[in-house]
Amino acid sequence: MIFFIDNVRIRIHKNQEDFGVPYPKTRPIKVFSGPSIADDWAMQGRLPASFEPMQERLDERGKRRLRWVQKRYMIYNYCKDLKHFPEGLPRDCKP
Repeated sequence: MIFFIDNVRIRIHKNQEDFGVPYPKTRPIKVFSGPSIADDWAMQGRLPASFEPMQERLDERGKRRLRWVQKRYMIYNYCKDLKHFPEGLPRDCKP
């Protein structure tokens, strides 16, 4: 699954069923988003994030666009949330 905002890739979720990570290929999923998604009700407890790092690399233009989006619109970044991940950040947060 690839999530885009204004044609800018912001997140990729790979199929990793071989590693026990559920992947929605036979049943529907729900994605919640909006200006208040980082409110307390959405951030209760630990967040599951057991995805491998991206294998595809962004070109320089893609990196600039991603930084632009993050700088202007990112409210919450789970890769910087040590409160919810006291034992260490998820694998997909590592460069």
